[in-house]
Amino acid sequence: MTGNPKAVSDSELRAYLDGAADLEVTQKVDTALGQDQTVQARLHALDETVPLLKKGFDLDELDAPEMPTYLRTPTAHVRSRAMLPLAIAASFVLGVGVTSLLQPKSDWVDSVASYQALYVTQTLAGNAQAVPVTDGVLANAKAALDVDLGAATKIDGLLFKRAQMLAIKGKPLIQMAYLDENGTPFVFCVTRVDGANKPPQTSINHELAATSWVQDGIGYVLIGGENKAQVSDLAKVLTLSL
Repeated sequence: MTGNPKAVSDSELRAYLDGAADLEVTQKVDTALGQDQTVQARLHALDETVPLLKKGFDLDELDAPEMPTYLRTPTAHVRSRAMLPLAIAASFVLGVGVTSLLQPKSDWVDSVASYQALYVTQTLAGNAQAVPVTDGVLANAKAALDVDLGAATKIDGLLFKRAQMLAIKGKPLIQMAYLDENGTPFVFCVTRVDGANKPPQTSINHELAATSWVQDGIGYVLIGGENKAQVSDLAKVLTLSL
């Protein structure tokens, strides 16, 4: 993907690197990083620490669809250079800022489904996320949600592609993305929820099959394709493996 490299100035990129950019500039840079490889290259040139990150990512092949406007809010800028590698890597991979928030239209499952509806096979067709990056994301998920999701990287019938941390209503949300043997994109998402335990329930949401359940204050949902039976069966595998 390429765009207008002049849309983001060098001074704005420097402010972003130094953690001095305001929310408007930060969102502008985050969006540009996800859409324009020229901006990515310019940011690399402005900070000598960033090129090391590319070893763990294929920026062409790990490109997520851009967040819909109603799902985006201004992102918090990087507070220190110590956090720069994580922030830039996340921007490259996600096409949004490392702290971008999902703002739901109704419940959190609906929000996840609305974003997943943008995915196509090509979204996840490249190389899988680097293992150290995945391990780091899952460690953060463990710390935030007290749930070990390591087993969810190896599910029969699904090829794991990447994990990423988002947030919804101020609560951490972990998203794990997969392709099935036919190239259909799937995501498995986990976040804290209120209310009693709920057994797995399968429905159609945004024209996608989704199985969701709640256990011990944690909400889970697996979404992908249109085959409710397939999603229900895969969800059973997940519940047994976690």
